[in-house]
Amino acid sequence: MMRLTSRPLLLAAGFSIWASAFVVLYGVNAIGCVFTWPQSLQRGVLLILLALHLAALAWLTWQCWQQRQTSGTAGFVQTVGFGATLAALAATLLTFSPSLVLTLCH
Repeated sequence: MMRLTSRPLLLAAGFSIWASAFVVLYGVNAIGCVFTWPQSLQRGVLLILLALHLAALAWLTWQCWQQRQTSGTAGFVQTVGFGATLAALAATLLTFSPSLVLTLCH
């Protein structure tokens, strides 16, 4: 198992991935609208990008959980880092899932 050695970075890692998803998904959506991609292609690309970001967040959440469980007494930063990463996973899912079913360009 890979150990997450820089514990203070855990506090920002999840929402850094969320911010990356925000920039990438809305940027690709804008590019698809400007270049008039077929709607199925645009949704497919957005779905793949969202799945990659969710997978990264799920892996990070799992790593935080494992580190928290194996350390015996979970420290404050580990506990808050796990919670923040879990919140970032939920925020990513709730924020970007509607873009897969709503109108893409106007």
